[in-house]
Order: sequence, then structure tokens, then C-alpha cells
Amino acid sequence: TYGTGFVKRGTKFTVTDDLIVTARAGPALVTTKKSNSTFSILKKLKGQADDMEVQVISISSAEALNLLKASLVTCSALSSAFRSLLVKEDRSNPISKRLKIET
Repeated sequence: TYGTGFVKRGTKFTVTDDLIVTARAGPALVTTKKSNSTFSILKKLKGQADDMEVQVISISSAEALNLLKASLVTCSALSSAFRSLLVKEDRSNPISKRLKIET
């Protein structure tokens, strides 16, 4: 069934710090030619798994406005707008050791 808005309810997206939004198909760690998986995105961006953080957040209207403002002045809008929401993690435990497959 379809939800309200522009996409089917339950659709997941990957948003990079410079606000590139791509729909995710299937589990986050499965790489196929047509999926925008975590690893295919890292390959495209020439990044390493240790350089990537996964954050799931809910934002208010005021925070959405902060994101809009940040997008006009920086290439790292997500980090700039949501700095206070980002969880501070121990960098001695790289994300590659914490990766989980979403189902």
C-alpha cells in the first residue's frame, strides 16, 4: 500500500553529509549493481568504513530550518546542523567492527 507523500511508506534513504539523497534497496550491506548499499556508496565516494558513521535521528521544524541554513553555507550540512544530536562515540572502536546487517 502507498503512504502519503512522494514515496512509499517505509522507504529508507541514505543521506550523505553534503545532502546527496539516494533510496536504499534491500539490506544495507548487500551490494548489487542496482542497490545503493553502504559499500557501493563508500566505493563511489572512495571512503573507508572507518570514516563512516550511521545515525538515525528525528528532527523538529527548527532543526530542519537549521539544516536548510547550513546547506547554503557548507558542504557538510548534516554535521553542521545536527552537531548537538550526533552521538559521541569512542573512535578507538572503528565502525567496521560495529557494522550490522539490517533486515
